[in-house]
Amino acid sequence: MTEYTYNLIITSTFESIKTMVPGTFHYELENSRLSTAAVQVGIIGEVKGSLLIEGNEDVFKDFGLKLYGMALEGEMLSSFIGEFANMVAGQMATNLSSKGMKLDITPPRLLEDTLGFNPYSHKQEGPLKVSFSESSL
Repeated sequence: MTEYTYNLIITSTFESIKTMVPGTFHYELENSRLSTAAVQVGIIGEVKGSLLIEGNEDVFKDFGLKLYGMALEGEMLSSFIGEFANMVAGQMATNLSSKGMKLDITPPRLLEDTLGFNPYSHKQEGPLKVSFSESSL
């Protein structure tokens, strides 16, 4: 797999996020808690691997407020983070299919920590970090 392919996946993921939550990368959260949330979505098809979306919990709370018009906490927030990643990854796969790349996604999985995740490629833009790690399977 080429570096171009990895960059295409990362770029398409950020394009999906910006489409879903306009203005996402034009603000900074002040006094944000250090609590981070991470969600992993498997990628299968022409490319096999995992997409990891990480951000401060306050960022995801803000996205939930923008998308649903209400504050999300606890289990509702956890559920939203998984669904947000699912929507982003689905849109990313759709975008890439229009460019001729055949991909599918697996259900999202919230992660307690990301210590074992060794990305080939990653990019931080605004409040979120997106990483991609190719599977050896």
